[in-house]
Formats: sequence, C-alpha cells, structure tokens
Amino acid sequence: MTLKKIAKMSTKSHISTELSETISNVLGKNVKILYKTLIRMESRGDKVDNKVLVVTAYRIFITTAKVPTRVDNGFHLMEIEALESKKANHLSITLIHEHKPVSILIGEEGTSDGVLNVLHALVAAFDDLFPNVAMIDIISKVNLPYPVPQVSGTRKHSTCGDFSNQYAAMCDLCQTPFRAEVAWDIDTIYLAHDIRMLHLKDFDHLDQRDLIPLVMALQHNTWFNGVCGDGVRASGEAWESVCRVVRSARPPPARLSWRAAALRHDHAARLGHALTRARHPPAMHTIDFSQNHIEDKGAISILGGLANNPDGLRHIALSQCGLTGKTVMHLATMLNDNPCHLSTLSHLDLSYNNLKDDVHNLYNFLAQPNVLTYLNLTNTETTLENMWGALLRGCAARLATLSVARNPWSAARRARDPPPSFRQFFTACLALTDLDFSYCKMPPDALKSLLLGLACNESATGVQLNLSGVLSSSQAAHVLESCIHGVRCLQSLDLSDNSMEFELSGIVRAIGKNHSITHLSLSKLTGKRSYAPPLIQALVHVLQEPDTALTSLDLSDCKLKGDLYGLLNALGGARRLRSLDVGGNLAGDAGARLLAKALQCNCTLQTLYIDRNAFSLQGLTDIATALRRSVSVRRVEFPGCDAAAGGRGASERVATLWRDLHERLANNCSPTQSHTLRALAL
Repeated sequence: MTLKKIAKMSTKSHISTELSETISNVLGKNVKILYKTLIRMESRGDKVDNKVLVVTAYRIFITTAKVPTRVDNGFHLMEIEALESKKANHLSITLIHEHKPVSILIGEEGTSDGVLNVLHALVAAFDDLFPNVAMIDIISKVNLPYPVPQVSGTRKHSTCGDFSNQYAAMCDLCQTPFRAEVAWDIDTIYLAHDIRMLHLKDFDHLDQRDLIPLVMALQHNTWFNGVCGDGVRASGEAWESVCRVVRSARPPPARLSWRAAALRHDHAARLGHALTRARHPPAMHTIDFSQNHIEDKGAISILGGLANNPDGLRHIALSQCGLTGKTVMHLATMLNDNPCHLSTLSHLDLSYNNLKDDVHNLYNFLAQPNVLTYLNLTNTETTLENMWGALLRGCAARLATLSVARNPWSAARRARDPPPSFRQFFTACLALTDLDFSYCKMPPDALKSLLLGLACNESATGVQLNLSGVLSSSQAAHVLESCIHGVRCLQSLDLSDNSMEFELSGIVRAIGKNHSITHLSLSKLTGKRSYAPPLIQALVHVLQEPDTALTSLDLSDCKLKGDLYGLLNALGGARRLRSLDVGGNLAGDAGARLLAKALQCNCTLQTLYIDRNAFSLQGLTDIATALRRSVSVRRVEFPGCDAAAGGRGASERVATLWRDLHERLANNCSPTQSHTLRALAL
C-alpha cells in the first residue's frame, strides 16, 4: 500500500483548505508534508481538544485545529522510543528523555482506521529515511494490538544507502547546518571507490559538533559497515553519538577503528557499556584502539561487550594501550569460551604492552588449530622460548606475519638450548611471509635453529626476515654467515642497526650465494669506520656478479662518507640492481660526481634515494644532468634536506631542477617508450 491511497482513506477531508494552507505556511514551504489528520488530545480534567497531527519527512508536529494555527508540539522521528495502543482508536508515543508520553485519539470510538492510517504514514516516513530497515528495528518498543503494516515510501533513494538524506535528517535532529560538501564527498568519492567504512579524518576540518550528525547518520544505514576515527579526538558529545550508533544501529556496525585519538579508559568504558546494552546482537568483528591509553579497565570493558558476538571476532588491535597480563587473561578466556573464534580470528596485535609472561592462557588458544594470519607481540616483555609449542600446534598452517621484536629470549641468566619446537615451527610454516626478530638478543644457538628451520621449509616462499640489532656477538655473526646461503625461502633480509665490527663482509658474501634474496637492508650500521672498506668491497663484489639475485640495496644512514665512494664508482657494473638507497651517508660533492658518472653507465637502476648526503647545489646539478641521460631510472627522491641546507635560493633552484627531471624520467615509465639497452664493458 502506498501513502497516496492512505491519504484518500484518511480524515483529511475534515481539514479545511484554509487550515491546510495555514499549516503549510506555519511549517514552511520547504517542509514536505507526508500526511495530516484530525486528532483529539486530553487536556485538563476530562476536556478533549481537537488538534491536527502532521507527519513530515523528518518530524511530527501537533498543531491547533483553528485558523490561524500554531504548533503546540513537535518532535523528530528519531526521538520516538515507543509506540503503544491501549484501545482501537488510541495511540501513545513515548519520546527519548521524556517521561510523559504523547497520547492521542484518532477517529471514532471502537474503530482503528485512524490509528492504522497514522501508522501507515509513520512506516512510509521511516522507509523514506532508512530504506530496507523495518520500523520495529528502529523504534525500541512497538506494542500494538495489530501487526505493523507494510508501506512503501514516497521518494526515490540516493546512493550509499541514501546516506545524504539520513545525514540531512540528523542535522535536523541535532540542529546543526547541513554541509553539502559532506554529502557530495559521500555520494561521489565513497561511491566511486566502494568505501564501506566512514573515515572521519576526511571531515576533521569540521567542528566537533558537525561530526555528531555525520556519525549518527550511520545508525540504520545499509551501505556503511563501520566507522574509522583514526587520529580524530572526539569530544564527549561526539563519542556519545558513536556509542549510540553501537547501541541502537540496525544493521549493527561490524568495524570500529579509533587509533591514536587520545582516548582514555572512560571512553572505552562507555563504549563497552553500549556494546553490552546493544538492542540487537553485536556483529562487530573488527576493533582497533591502538595508541590509546585505555588501560586494562577500558580494554576489558570493550572485550566484555564483544563476548556475545555469535559470529566471532576477526581483527583485534590493542597495541600501545597500557595493558598488562590482566587484559590478556580476560581476552584468552573470552576466546577459549567461544569456539567460533578459532575459525574467525585472523589478526591479533598486542604489541607495546607490558604483558610479561602472563600470556599462558593465550597460548592455550594459540595451541588449538586456528585461522590466525597476523600475530604481533612486539615489545611485550614476553620470553620467546615458551611460545613455540603452542604456535607449532595451532598456527603453523596459516600464520603469515609474526612479529616478536624487542623481547627477551629467556628469563634465565644463562641461555638454554632452544626448544625443539622452535626449529620445527619454522620448518612446518606453510604461509609465512613476514618474520620480525629485530632487537631480540637471541643466543647463537637460537639464531642457528631459526635459520636451519627456515632452510628446511619447502612450502614458504618470499619470506621477509628482520634481524635488525640481533647480532650481539661475533659468534652470532658467524652463525648467520654459515647458514644464510642455504635459506632459500627468503626474499628480503634486514640487518640494520648491527655493528660493522662483526665481520659483516663475510655475511654479505654469503648472501651473494643465496639466489633467492632480492632485497638487503644495511641501514644505520654502527661501529668504527675502519670496518667499512671490507664491507663495501663485499657489496661491490656481490652486485657485480652476473648471476646475483640482489636487486635492491638499502645502505641509508650509515654515515660512511668517503668509504661510500667505492660502491658509487662501481654502480655502472651493477647490472641487476633496480633500487638503491644511499641517503644519510654524507658523501659530499665528490660522491655526487662519482654517482653522476655511474648513472650514465648503469642501464638497470630504476629507483634512487640520495638525500642527506651533504650535496651542494653543484653536486645536485651534476646528478640531475646525469639522470637526464638515464634510460632506466624512473623515480628519484627529492633531496629536501640537502636542498634546504643550501638556503632558500638553492632550494627553489633544486625544486625547479627536479621538476624538469621528473618530466624527463616519466618517459622511462611509459610502456610505449623503448630503449636499446646495451651492456657496458667497464
């Protein structure tokens, strides 16, 4: 049934044309009236006054039945908390934050036609506002002696679940101005990119008060499935609107991310309370409150609200939240109590929290076959030697990313032999792609077990291994040198922030024998410069080998100065190198001249990073001139630090130089551009 048919059956005929015109004038010509009818309302004693009930697109008004008319009462559709009826021609409307309901009589005693017509109008108004969402899912309590009728709305809905109209309605509710640019962004950009999560950072130029209707518009929107407030500091009212969406939305939100927004435990407690009191079963499967000091109290409150999710959690990120083992015990209990989490949870990030060894309950969950693909326990003070049995039993099949950086290996003063499960885990991993052991002071035997386990792995490929700051002794360096050539599953190896004193040259030569490692990072190396020449010679040897697999080298922030010249001078013969980062080495203009000559000979290099090398304007000009003749380079980082060091005039000239240069390098990126590359005999 449509609203036009309802209007014909209504008591509209009892409203004079003059009264109708007066009502339209009082409400405003821009207000769309969906339905109006005569009603009776009790006043003092047993006296009953005649009124007019007017249903508009966003609001309901009660006006006098006299000419000239006036508005006696008015409320927004979203302020309706309950609809009840005690007899056939009676309708009671309870509003949020109002103790006394609005009680009206429609039509003759014993007939329900008038009440049904008003209900039809309300259903149509809600269908106009929230398409595909039933009115009983919007209003908390509907207690009527007859079923709620099915009525189609009066307007054609726009894109993104009719978000623009819902946003306009919430602006009307909050008495804030409607921002047309916000509606345009949603209807155009979000639709074009199929973005299903509202990112408040896109609108952080607005006042906090203007964010409230934007969030509230998500309550019953069927396009968006979550909200992202990363980096947005929410006021009390704005956060309350988020809690209201969580509490009453239909369909309920599935994702909530609010990283680095200065949230405290009271924010988290309010959200947890909203999750617990949600009108509909919670469907939230993704939460990210990283870099907010919500502490144990806040985290436990949120997790408690998510415990009743019948579909299980998928993504939990609580990094750097000031948590302790108390939260982990609560989380582990929740995960173990609901078996469905084993088949849903794929991402778990508890990094940068002081968990220590209060994670044994979590190990019980990890030991069961699960679908976890990402696990981050970086800097949690968790001893590493205790976790591998659980990971071997439950995570070996699917785990792709494992980060245990900045953790101690053992609580014992004297290092013990690594458990057999440690090596067995890395042999059995089927999907491993990222492995981070950076700044873990691993004993040499543990490092050897790690490398031998990976060497025996015949399933994993393209693994990126981070061993930054791991080499704490020459014995550990010797283990790496003797084992690394046989680890064929590695694609990238990061040895940054290690000391050159541990004979890195031998490690580099061993890496050259590994024909699977394509990227090597040696940034921020420490130690005396007297150890640099052998390292540079080893790099030159590896890069100039005709069968080397190394195509990317990061040697940034090592402050090698003149020791870098040998590498720069040999770049012409590095026929397989595609990416090079030598920034932060203070090579000076002499290094710039060597680099310029090498670039004119090299025919494979595509990406180059050279900033923070104390290049003057002349040195940068030499490099730019050489790059103009390059047939392979596609991208060169703008040397912002070196340009700024030369003063404003030099900075502007370098900017012009680099802009012209990139117009030239764009030709190397064009698929239609072909060059005849010839190997240069050097």
